[in-house]
Amino acid sequence: MRSFFWGGIGTLAFLLLSASGSQAIVISEVMYNPRTGAPALEYVEIHNETYARRDLSGWFFSDGIQFAFPEGTALEPGAWLVVAADPAAFEIEYGVTGALG
Repeated sequence: MRSFFWGGIGTLAFLLLSASGSQAIVISEVMYNPRTGAPALEYVEIHNETYARRDLSGWFFSDGIQFAFPEGTALEPGAWLVVAADPAAFEIEYGVTGALG
């Protein structure tokens, strides 16, 4: 299993290197203090910077965020994925569908 380690508010990006070490799955954005102050709107955005589809099945956040990617979760090359505290609230606020959480 792969793990994303959450180092607190100061940690805005963390790389998980691919087998080649030259490309990465990146935590590209962390919303930890939404302008509304609603914790339900907190989220983490993940970006696949590789040129290959990446299977995230079994990957998980292990500290600060408790979330495991369900079996069959994949990220296409160049794609983004959001893990939200409350996916429904995230969709209403930001107009983006497909968030996990």
